[in-house]
Amino acid sequence: FPVTICDGSIDNSVIEETYSIRIFPNPASTHLSIEVNSMFIGETISIFNALGELVQQEKLLSIAKTIEVGNLSSGNYIIKVGSLVSRFVIQK
Repeated sequence: FPVTICDGSIDNSVIEETYSIRIFPNPASTHLSIEVNSMFIGETISIFNALGELVQQEKLLSIAKTIEVGNLSSGNYIIKVGSLVSRFVIQK
């Protein structure tokens, strides 16, 4: 989603940045890779099941991370990193 940031200069020029999360493979079976913008480094990765229950949580230490999801049951999940939210599927 685009976010507009005013850089504070006299001419009120606008810097537009897009913040996104990339998740693959989707569906996943054993591992899920995520890529985000560098501003999300240090944020918590939270994974929720279809009932909204937190099932896994990790710290994001770089712009790319592979998460072990083999312990999760088949089904639909939501992943949240900072303000970014996306959906993925576990299929075994």
